[in-house]
Amino acid sequence: MRWPIRSVVAGTAGTAALTIAYAAERRLRPRVRGPLDYDDSLVPGEIVATVMHLPHVTARGDRDLGLALRWSYGSAFGLLHGTLRRLVGEPWASVIFGCTLMTATFRRPVTPDVPLDADFPKALIVELTFPSDIGVVDRILDSYLSEQRRPAHSYFLLDVSGSMEGARLSQLETALRTLVGGDSSLTGRFARFQPRERVSLATFSNAIIDRQEFDMGTAAQAPAVRASIGQYVNGLQAGGPTALFSSLHEVYLSALEARKSGGAAEAGRYFSIVVMTDGQSNAGEKLSDFDRFYRGLPPADRDIKVFPIVFGEADRGQLDAIAQLTGGRVFDGNTAALSAVFKEIRGYQ
Repeated sequence: MRWPIRSVVAGTAGTAALTIAYAAERRLRPRVRGPLDYDDSLVPGEIVATVMHLPHVTARGDRDLGLALRWSYGSAFGLLHGTLRRLVGEPWASVIFGCTLMTATFRRPVTPDVPLDADFPKALIVELTFPSDIGVVDRILDSYLSEQRRPAHSYFLLDVSGSMEGARLSQLETALRTLVGGDSSLTGRFARFQPRERVSLATFSNAIIDRQEFDMGTAAQAPAVRASIGQYVNGLQAGGPTALFSSLHEVYLSALEARKSGGAAEAGRYFSIVVMTDGQSNAGEKLSDFDRFYRGLPPADRDIKVFPIVFGEADRGQLDAIAQLTGGRVFDGNTAALSAVFKEIRGYQ
């Protein structure tokens, strides 16, 4: 058998052995529902889809691409090793091949003669086990949210026009209460306003009606500040027309001003704006006016994402346009509870 064929067969045999090992392990571990490791996951296929610029690839497509990649690089590496053996002989062929495999796949070589790439730590890595105590997990997550995570400055622009009166205003109040401790579930705990965060609430109808600024402070101070936000929410009242784009324009300028005037500490915050409206804008500026204002900003000032919430008879097309323009995302408060939508948005803040 000629050497190129032997090399390809050797690579294919290695890939086949790996595939059989995965199949055997799945039979031996029937309770494991997800991938067994990185190579068994969808990630290799997702990488191929990204490199090849393939749009709308399904999970099955990612799996097929990953399988094709596994079989192709096994044969390719086998051919490479065979070529090196003919050109430089052993042991240099194995050293060069090991270095190539290490840099191409980021795997630590088993051959001691292969020098480690600079990206690999020299010390032995001992993987920590996942905590078995839920209390430990909670404390780790709490520490991340209150101490390690980049602090945010979250703006909420809330429609309190006449169409919000009654049940809709009650839903909005309930949704806001989930963010100040009204939801004691695990997701509710992590969706609530967090220590070090700054929260700006603005209500509008024919213009901005009221603004309130809240600094959550430390972990010890945050509960009292959440209670203050809750008291403010209880006093919301509805009435008047809807000037969405004029109000959004004003709040966006406020966010820019806060970031510029607050020094390095404020500039390091993550700024975002949530807009909740239940009707079409029928007063003040139009969508085209906000579009012109936004596009006229310097590039550095066009990085604050706006997250509109469709509620009631809100114009989905207009809210989609705002989200696309600013890099945000539209959420639908008509197909899910408003409180659940607010909790989901918190994942973006």
